Amino acid sequence: MFALIKMVADQYEKMRLFQEACDCYSTLLFVVNQAKDKAEVFFKRGELKIKMSQKEDAKLDLEQALELKPDHMGAAMLLSNYFSNAGNKRAALEVITKSKA
Repeated sequence: MFALIKMVADQYEKMRLFQEACDCYSTLLFVVNQAKDKAEVFFKRGELKIKMSQKEDAKLDLEQALELKPDHMGAAMLLSNYFSNAGNKRAALEVITKSKA
């Protein structure tokens, strides 16, 4: 089930149907049980929300990904960019520092 929904989400993303892809990842959150898998789902959904200019929602998803998997470098980089673009350089550096620990 996981692989099928992820494949559909990937296809939607390739077609630039970001909301539909995001909806697939939201469904996946009900399917996955392992923290590392949930972290990846939150990361992908956050990445899509950035593409849809839903930056605050993206921030929440990226934080959730890092809570589940503190060394998720993709989530750390995107969240650091979020803080950096918002002018909060200290928070941006802190995200990267914590993820490397």
